[in-house]
Amino acid sequence: MPNVYKCKIIENTAIAEGIYSLTFECEEIAAHSQAGQFVHIKCGEKRILRRPISITSVKKETVRIVYEVKGEGTGWLSEQKAGTDLDVLGPLGNGFKIPEGKIIIVGGGIGAPPMLYVAKSINRTVRSGYHNAAILGFQNKRRIIIQKEFEEECEKVIITTDEESAGIKGFVTQPLENLITEGSYVTVLS
Repeated sequence: MPNVYKCKIIENTAIAEGIYSLTFECEEIAAHSQAGQFVHIKCGEKRILRRPISITSVKKETVRIVYEVKGEGTGWLSEQKAGTDLDVLGPLGNGFKIPEGKIIIVGGGIGAPPMLYVAKSINRTVRSGYHNAAILGFQNKRRIIIQKEFEEECEKVIITTDEESAGIKGFVTQPLENLITEGSYVTVLS
């Protein structure tokens, strides 16, 4: 059952234009979260609705989220400094059931960070010998985030962009179709 916790910000830094990586300390959320889950963060006293943000990774007693500033709530969140307390509800959602075998991980834009937790979970829970692939889509080269982290977790990382600034021009669907055609992957998680 999810609970509300007072969580201390460890780090809150910009990693691309309007995109931030925030790590907070919360032993309870870290201990009970799994890939595919999210947290609800109260963004200031004046806002009634919490902001749902997917969990990017968990390490010991810390939880990392990557979010994009889209409005007042996430704007407020981007201004919070290390040492500040956050009101966080979580973890929420059911998460992924990760099967054995080779897996294709697909994410685009701000939907890529939650998939990093999937990649890390595969490597933490699944026996070695599987060679997973990640396909990540972004608008352009300036919007590519956490690529190196995926490269540490996956044998193959394919980047697509809407323009020719990096990777393959186009959508994630074309390289996905190519990998599926190979026939050696057991599932796609997105």
